[in-house]
Amino acid sequence: MSVKRQSRTQREGGRVLSFAQEIELICGFPWGDGPRFANREEMEAAWYLHRERLLAESAPFRRPRAYFVFEVGYRPKTGDGSETHRDVLLRMKLPLTPAEQAILRREGITL
Repeated sequence: MSVKRQSRTQREGGRVLSFAQEIELICGFPWGDGPRFANREEMEAAWYLHRERLLAESAPFRRPRAYFVFEVGYRPKTGDGSETHRDVLLRMKLPLTPAEQAILRREGITL
């Protein structure tokens, strides 16, 4: 019996993301082989088609770059280490997942 392996390319809403496109939504820059986004509008449309999965796959206090760009209108300065996603989420009072809220409660932080 053969087992079909799932590729890194993800399909949602009839739209397939290449590995490079998925990395671009997560990190903010394309990496790897495969088609890139033709323009910002195509990237934004792909974000909203795939956002639920990409958010669900994110570690606590991490968000894909596309979340900040398209939903918050802010680009965190995480590259130079001056702020973390957690800093931005808390400072801007952005929605937190139940898991993130539980972590803050364990740390004695109230919002």
